[in-house]
Amino acid sequence: MNSTLTGTEDDGDNDVGNDTDGTLLNIFALLVVLLLAFAISVWLVSRRHKIPPERQAPVDRATEALVDVDVTEHLEEGGSGCCICMEDFKPKERLSRPPGCAHVFHRDCIVHWLQTGVTAAQQDRVARALTCPICARPLVYDASTEEDAAKCGSPEPPPEPESFDEENQEEGETPSHSPRSSGALLATAGAIS
Repeated sequence: MNSTLTGTEDDGDNDVGNDTDGTLLNIFALLVVLLLAFAISVWLVSRRHKIPPERQAPVDRATEALVDVDVTEHLEEGGSGCCICMEDFKPKERLSRPPGCAHVFHRDCIVHWLQTGVTAAQQDRVARALTCPICARPLVYDASTEEDAAKCGSPEPPPEPESFDEENQEEGETPSHSPRSSGALLATAGAIS
């Protein structure tokens, strides 16, 4: 009877219940903290790779200015592959070249190049980072001030590709890169090493 009056048996059952409730509460709190940390890290990573709006405009202009190239014609003219991804061009792929430049790339590769160049640029003028991957010709001019506009002008048309004559080449001389064949630069680099 004393145990009924003191309630020792009931207290023992409540201690077990309280321990279980506390453990579940701790696990729930830990899960909430982990989920919150994961959400913050995803947000930070997505924010890091997102191009700020003030920098997106030059990328959009450069992307819109890309000239589509017929893959069949390009291959018939001796074009070989994309120097960004190092893959040969295949029929039915979408190819593009920058305006004022004869270098040809996969459309997705050059667009990615433009976006990556802007996010990696640590310059005041983002447009200066938008260049051809081979010849570094500017693809977009930032003419936000009259002074910049006077300096920039418009790009000159690309020079006609020089024909390469192996018979007249002197020993040790490397062939010049033909803008119509993006693989020529790679072949030249391979011949040197």
